[in-house]
Amino acid sequence: MTSGRRFSAGRVTATAVALLMLAGSAYAIAGNSRPPRDAEVLSHPRPKALQHGPSQGRRIALTFDADLTGEDVRAGRTGFYDRDVVRTLRRTDTPATLFLTGLWAREYPNATRKLANGRLFELANHTYDHRAWTANCYGLPRVRGASAKRREVSRTARVLRRLTGERPFWFRFPGLCHDNGRDLRIVARRGEQAVDGIGSGDAYQKDPDVIVSRVVREARPGGIFVFHMHGAPDAPATAEALPRVIRKLRRRGYRLVTLSKLFGHEAG
Repeated sequence: MTSGRRFSAGRVTATAVALLMLAGSAYAIAGNSRPPRDAEVLSHPRPKALQHGPSQGRRIALTFDADLTGEDVRAGRTGFYDRDVVRTLRRTDTPATLFLTGLWAREYPNATRKLANGRLFELANHTYDHRAWTANCYGLPRVRGASAKRREVSRTARVLRRLTGERPFWFRFPGLCHDNGRDLRIVARRGEQAVDGIGSGDAYQKDPDVIVSRVVREARPGGIFVFHMHGAPDAPATAEALPRVIRKLRRRGYRLVTLSKLFGHEAG
């Protein structure tokens, strides 16, 4: 999740939640606003955090973060998988890119295999235990040092490869928090492409109307939307909002695709 499930300092404050929802709103970070040509992504990952894809074809990518932290595991917390989100995607034949923490994949190995086996979904890397890469990232515990950050990428890649037979290509930072230099180079050198996107506003949002309105308002060709797939209390209205989001975007002529198809990493 872009904010983390629970923090050592306690529940997220209302101010932090508001900031969280705004974090993904900006369409570009300085120096990263130009969508890459397909060949640039295909040839090798770039030390950039992609904000949106090419505008041709009226395509939009829906992405979903699945968080599980070391704190959650130590506390014995359960219930980090809202299956209604996945059921809706399957029922509506909607492709999506799913960003999993390594701990989430280990907690739900059978679900991870099933998600990877279908034609609709591609799995991506959301670090191992959802620790922040920068200071002051919505209260998330911090991972420090280049070696530890490299392990955050590599451990999840190994878990996903062991469970699915494939190594992830796409990567998302917890909280979308990163610097525009060293952190992005670490990810690219591990063979993965960092992606941010537009916040759907589903974090801690209980009103599905707010989520639907926000996504429809922000929709544009090449858009990448960030949702969450583990339900209440962190994303309590995502599953209820999702069918309406899908229906409204399609009525406006958008084709919903995975990140790989958005950037031409897959044919079709």
